[in-house]
This record gives sequence, structure tokens and C-alpha cells, in this order.
Amino acid sequence: MHRKTLAPGLAAMLLIVLGAFAVENSRAGDHAAQQDSSNTASCDRSCLIEFVGRYRSALLAHDATRLPLASDVRYTENTISLPLGKGLWATANGFGSYKQYFADPSSGQVGFIGVVKENDIPAILAVRLKIVNRRITEIEAIVPRESKSASTLDASGGPSALWDEVLPPSERRSREQLASITNSYFEAIVHSNGSLAPFDKNCRRAENGSYSVLNPNPTLTWDPKSSFRPYKLGCEEQLNTGIWSYIRNIRDRRFPIVDEERGLVVALIMFDHPGTVRYFDVPGFGRVNNPPEFLKPTSMEILEAFKIRNGLILQVAAEGGFLPYGITSGWEKTSERSLP
Repeated sequence: MHRKTLAPGLAAMLLIVLGAFAVENSRAGDHAAQQDSSNTASCDRSCLIEFVGRYRSALLAHDATRLPLASDVRYTENTISLPLGKGLWATANGFGSYKQYFADPSSGQVGFIGVVKENDIPAILAVRLKIVNRRITEIEAIVPRESKSASTLDASGGPSALWDEVLPPSERRSREQLASITNSYFEAIVHSNGSLAPFDKNCRRAENGSYSVLNPNPTLTWDPKSSFRPYKLGCEEQLNTGIWSYIRNIRDRRFPIVDEERGLVVALIMFDHPGTVRYFDVPGFGRVNNPPEFLKPTSMEILEAFKIRNGLILQVAAEGGFLPYGITSGWEKTSERSLP
């Protein structure tokens, strides 16, 4: 099977249309944020981060009643709606040292990436909270239960200082622009075309605790029988190899958390892998086989964070795990979906 490509003119036109779609979604989000401003404005960045701390404490105590919850609060764990007290709420018994926060006072939402222990077994925890009138109305948790990845994340020493760096005004972009840039990244993946997204030359991406670009480790391979070493490549260059062509669809795209001062966006999306892409052809190299985990139908819910400086993607952090093929996020606006 050949990797998907687009003619340059068509690719540019598609990016413009999809960018406009992302901007329109961002405008809708901004309008909703303005409508809720009287409810959320009193909870600033520090306040939102404090809610994460309270959530973690309640989780460890297995007691959601310790939290200020809205009467209609919703909780999902790996896309499944659960009563508070079930799932991770019943098994958490500790935390690792890794902590990363993303706060958006205008939408009243906050994101967190860290490590949780379930019966002493580490797992990655990526969570989104929505706060209205200082009460939690939404809890969306993604818990990739891969102990090796969680241990790697915890041993990393914490997120790069770049993530929390406040940008000078000249290097910032509007909420609409940040959402559009983030959306272009997903288009670049779907079309195996790195030119569809604006990457900084030093762009780095981490997936479940491990760097998957600009990583010089010679032992990292895609196909053990091949000399192809994609992890040492940069963000744009790696995309152009067709390595992500097994990802045939990225749906339910949401951009609920945007921090203009720091150039941060948190996206929540669903990846679809139909399992039908057995190999891809790398320009100038040849055919490379996909590993076994991508040769079966699966989907993934992913919390993916972006640092965007001067309109260029500088850092990416993605947390997610394999789920049944075609499963929905539980937060989509419509139940309709098109699967590849």
C-alpha cells in the first residue's frame, strides 16, 4: 500500500479550509467562554491549579465528596462514563513526582499530566477538569496503564522549563491562531505531510514519557529487521517518511484549554488505526513494515499538549492508550462518526 500524498495546491487549499474550521470551532469556544465569564473569571490560573491538587487528594482518599462538585458533574475514564468512586477512584494509592499543568481561566478549564499508582503499579494520568462557579462540572481522565511508560515519565525529571515560559507579546498568537496551528498538526499526520504544519526546527515530541523525535538513542527502532531509524529525525522530517500512515483518521478534535501568554494548547482527540496498513514506503529509503501493535483495529483517546512560539510548534506531549476500534470520546457533540 502506498502512503497518502496530496498535490501541493490541493494540500494548501485543504489546510486553509480545515484551518478555518478550527478557527470557527475556536470562536465558538471563545463565545462559550465569554458567556461563562461571570462564572469562571474569579478562578484564575492559581485557582485552577489548586483544583487539580484537590482532585488528586480526593482521588487518593477514594472520596469524591471532598470535592466541590456540581450536581450534574460528569466523569469519564478512558472514554467510559463512570460513577465517581469507580475505576481509578477505587484503585489509586499514590502518585509519582511528575507534574505538568495547563490552565485556561477564560474557559474555566485545567489540564494535568502526571503519574498515578494503582495498587502500587504506576500509570500515566492525563486529566481535564472544568470549573464553573468554583464547582467541578466535568472530569475527563485518560489513564494509559503502561507501567514502563509511566516509570519513564516519572524518571524524566519533570517537564522542560520551556512549557511554563511566558512568551513576550511579539511571540504570542491569538486563541484562534493557536487552535488553527494545532489542528494543522493533525492534518499533517493524516496526510503524512510535514509541510502542512509550522514546526520549529528544534521541535520535540514526547509520547507517554519518551521522546519520539530528535532522539539519538540508536537502539530505538520501528522495524527491528530494518535500518530505518525514525526517532532521530525532526518533527517535519519524520512526518514526511509516512511513518504515521497507519493513523487513518483523527476525529472528535477539541481544543478546550488555550493559554495565550505561554503559547499552550491542550487538544483531546481520537485516533483511528484500522490495522490495514502493513507497511509504508519511505522516500529515498524503501519499504518499512509496521510493528504488530498497528496491525489490528484500535482507536486511542489522546490528550496532546502543544507549546507554540512565534507561530511555530516547539514542544508536543501526547498521553494515551489503545482502546476498542471506533469507540467515541464520550464528549463529542454528535454520535455520528466515519471510520476508515
